[in-house]
Amino acid sequence: MNWNVTELLSTLTCVEKWVCGNIINLLREENTVPFMVRYRKEMINHLDADAVRDVQMVYEELCSVAKKTHSVIQTLKKDGVLTTELEETLRSCRSADELDHVYSPYKKGSKLTKARRAKALGLEGAASALLNAPQTLDLRTWVQPATEGLSSVKEVTTGVEHILADMIAKDPETLTYVKTLCERSFVTIQSSVSKTALKEKEEKPGHKNAGAEHGRPKDIEKFQLYFEFTCNIQRIQPHQTLAINRGESLKILTVKVNIPDKVKSDFTWWCVNNRWRPKSLAKEEHRAIILNAVEDSYKRLILPFLTRSYRTKLTSEAEKESIAMFVRNLRQRLLVSPVRGCVIMGVDPGFRHGCKLAILSPTSQIIHTDVVYLHNAGQQREAEKLRHLMTKYSCTKVVIGNGTACRETETFFADLIARRFFHPLDVSYCITNEAGASIYSVSAEAVKEMPDLDPNLRSAVSIGRRVQDPLGELVKIDPKAYRDWNVSARCFCWSTEGGAGRSGTGVCQFRGCGRQHLLRDTDEARSRPQCGPGSQYNRVEGAERSVQQQGAAQAGQRHRAQVLPTVCWLHPNRPSNSAECEILSSACSNNNWKSSS
Repeated sequence: MNWNVTELLSTLTCVEKWVCGNIINLLREENTVPFMVRYRKEMINHLDADAVRDVQMVYEELCSVAKKTHSVIQTLKKDGVLTTELEETLRSCRSADELDHVYSPYKKGSKLTKARRAKALGLEGAASALLNAPQTLDLRTWVQPATEGLSSVKEVTTGVEHILADMIAKDPETLTYVKTLCERSFVTIQSSVSKTALKEKEEKPGHKNAGAEHGRPKDIEKFQLYFEFTCNIQRIQPHQTLAINRGESLKILTVKVNIPDKVKSDFTWWCVNNRWRPKSLAKEEHRAIILNAVEDSYKRLILPFLTRSYRTKLTSEAEKESIAMFVRNLRQRLLVSPVRGCVIMGVDPGFRHGCKLAILSPTSQIIHTDVVYLHNAGQQREAEKLRHLMTKYSCTKVVIGNGTACRETETFFADLIARRFFHPLDVSYCITNEAGASIYSVSAEAVKEMPDLDPNLRSAVSIGRRVQDPLGELVKIDPKAYRDWNVSARCFCWSTEGGAGRSGTGVCQFRGCGRQHLLRDTDEARSRPQCGPGSQYNRVEGAERSVQQQGAAQAGQRHRAQVLPTVCWLHPNRPSNSAECEILSSACSNNNWKSSS
């Protein structure tokens, strides 16, 4: 390769050259990152493990580029198209994008480029003479009337321009300079609705081809935010990049990268007057050929290359960030503090097949399973059945899954709690994320653990255990099932029955939540500052929300809702003013939810 791996690695990672050299030697000796960080601190200048892994990743990418370059050179040599200039250009490539940019015209099955056609006609010597000795070049001597492409001076000039444009587009110094110009400029990415999507949107819904792709209609409105979207390439968020890519793959959006015209003008001036300036005095027509070649190279070759480079870089960074976000979310889910010392009822809500119940002991043993139909006729009978079960097993905590019929099931329990239906039990409920419960219920591990239970009841058991022992339960689930767990703090939705020292229940007014909350009318609650409606939290301890007590609305009296420490999760299939809650840190004591910390 025409570049030094240590110097390039130091430039790309912003790590001292001698440190990069030591890391390369240690990696070649098959030393692991933990070994370097623990026992070779002086050699790596006390870098932490993450920094060493970043250097290792970049080094592996450079090794991959070098290996691929060697393979490409061997392939081109075998095909008989490798020249000295082409080999030097290939060995100067520093990234996979640059290598593909140079190698793509020579791939098998690719069309013959304009430059290769001109070279096949023998015009490469004329292009070289134009740069090195323009005073000796006479394009009329290259005219061959009987040969297509050489029949006139104009065709010869065009062929020379194509060869020069190809040379400019593959020159490493030229590519580095144009990238530097782009870094100093305001480069934007722009997306707009495609003509195909507009046409499908205007068609009648009953049309057999309206928005259909493999028999499934496109949800065009999901991408409405990106119908007229423009953002700086350096400030676009990872989720925006992924959304734009998905819209483009569905042919709903058209995407382009806008590079300012100033980049083109500065690049053209630099090429004509510096990098690609003839070595001796050239005629005006020769300088015009170089100018046309530079403009053609920028428009036809360099601009698409820059667009591909930006899109590839943005997609790669967005995918890395999405994985990192998944790791952070999964870590939060797995490390949620368990609820100990109480009997819990797990509820998998449903309409047609009823709500599946699983009553679990404080040690997560299955005490009882059942099915109740809370959303059909006979709700009072089902409510009596619930009261009987909760009284029989002294169950005071209800955990509801956030799937189908979650809202209706929550309303049912909230109404019973508000009417003190379970008295003398002090019952409370929460909503937990049930993502992956259905997949787990039919897995081999669930069958082995609960062979005698129906799969629907297994999901209710899983929902309850996610509160009792989140880590022990969630590790059983395939990580792919966590894809819908997105963080969004909206409101705190916890309901519990009134008891000693309580003022009853109230309706949360935060962003139209409308949920039932426990109200405490105490001096301590009044003295605490009210959280603003625009506040957002990922994790809240001792959270409070201002609610209006039922029965005191006319008097204008305000009360505080004391709720448990929770983490709120916005369900992707719900309106933006609704949220589900996960228990963050709590332990059951004296029939109250209290923070274990």
